[in-house]
Amino acid sequence: MKKAILFIILSIMLFLAACGADEESENANENDKEETVTITHEYGEEEVPKNPENVVVFDFGILDTLDELGVEVAGVPQGSVPDYLENILVLNT
Repeated sequence: MKKAILFIILSIMLFLAACGADEESENANENDKEETVTITHEYGEEEVPKNPENVVVFDFGILDTLDELGVEVAGVPQGSVPDYLENILVLNT
């Protein structure tokens, strides 16, 4: 009798654990589709996509870092560009 009760309790626990796994996987899929990063700045907060398609750079130091990481930059200021970054600007235009 004790074995039957133990078997029923373990079966119920297994069933409940399996049901919970489906909900967690659905929530994980929703998070992957809409994953954002919250940026805090002096005017408040802004949510931006985690992996944006277009990247614009205003700082030449960041441009150099992104080039080393292999990130393609869509826009760069065209002021006085340092000599070591001129080849990056030619490749990205």
